Order: sequence, then C-alpha cells, then structure tokens
Amino acid sequence: DKGLMHKASDNTLQTFNIDKNTSSKSTAFTFIEKDNENKLWLATVSGLYRFDPGSKIFTKYHHQTGGVNSLISDTVTCLKKGGAGKLWVGTNKGLDLMDTKTGMFTHFRNNIKDTTSISNNDIYVIENGKNNDLWVGTHNGLNKLDEKTMHFKRYLANNLHFHFVLNDSLGNLWAASDISLFKYDKNKDSLSIFGKEGIAAFWIAEDHRSEEHTSELQSRQYLVC
Repeated sequence: DKGLMHKASDNTLQTFNIDKNTSSKSTAFTFIEKDNENKLWLATVSGLYRFDPGSKIFTKYHHQTGGVNSLISDTVTCLKKGGAGKLWVGTNKGLDLMDTKTGMFTHFRNNIKDTTSISNNDIYVIENGKNNDLWVGTHNGLNKLDEKTMHFKRYLANNLHFHFVLNDSLGNLWAASDISLFKYDKNKDSLSIFGKEGIAAFWIAEDHRSEEHTSELQSRQYLVC
C-alpha cells in the first residue's frame, strides 16, 4: 500500500505513486507483470496501470460504462503476458485480452448456454501453456483456452477454487486448489490429486536448486516460502 518501489544497484529505494494521496486504494498493487518492452503492468482494485520506467509515467485503463472495448472491470486480480502486443487480464467479472498497442479489450465471460465459455467470471490466476493454450484458474474450476479456436475446456468445475497454476521447466502443469494440489496428465487430458487430499494449496514454486525439480507447496498446514 506504499506504491511502486524500485531498489537501485546502490541499494537506494525509489517510490512511485499513482496518487499523491498515499492512503488511496489505487496505490496498492496486487499484481505486477513485465512485458517485452520493459513496461510494467500493475493490477489494482481501481483499474489497470502501465508504468514506463523511462519516463516514470503511469497510464490508467479502466472500465467505461457503455465502452464495449474498455476494461471489463476495475477490480483486476491477475495479469499474464501473452503474444506480441497482448496482455491477459483477470478480473472479478471475467477474463480480458488486451491489445497493448490500441488499448482495446476483448472479453471472455461465462455463458450458461455455452459449455465452451469460461466456467466462472471470478479469475484467480492465469498461466501460459506449452501448446498455444492458456490456463485460467477461477472461483469455480480450472479452464484451458485453445488460443486458435478461442474455446475453453473446463476441468473440475464443481465449486473448486483454483488459486495458482504453474507450468514447470519439465513441462508439468500444477494447479493449486482449496482441497489439494493437482497435476495435469496431458496424455489423458485430466487432472489428478498429487499427494494428500484435504490440504488446501495456494501457491506453487519450482525449486531450481534441486536437480529433481521439486515443487514447494504453501498450504494451511504447511508454510514454505
């Protein structure tokens, strides 16, 4: 809640604030993603921001009533760099694909009449896949988006909350949910519980210090930072 902070090579700290009023909720960033042009994309509960480290300028993108190509919701939950000039934006009202050159957004929302739509509009996490696909964890199920057809396939959309998804360096996909850690089997195109069921998982990180590429698990019972 103290703005964007940068630590220089001499260990000095610089702080950059969107709002001069540092108590404003717009100064709290919930997610940061760096693009190929070294711009920083910042998620907040009051919109999406781009920060240019060169000019030190913030640019805001927000929902505009009646603006069909504006941000779908100002409550931005997560971000993921896509292909050239693209940014995936998760919100509490659906998934957006942003064209960073034009500033226009394409929306993906749940449609109860369309089983190829995303399973839920409350987006928790976005992860790039290995084969032109995108994985999206939601308040109700995990989704795989085929970026060629722009259709979703749903997994475990039975009130499971998926908090985090990781594609590791060996090509394994892991998904953290409120009941267990899941591993994706690409041959069977299915998810199975990895380890003990009943332990909620919120975060996964690959341990690059290990030659076995083990994963760390943060849960209600085990805290591994």
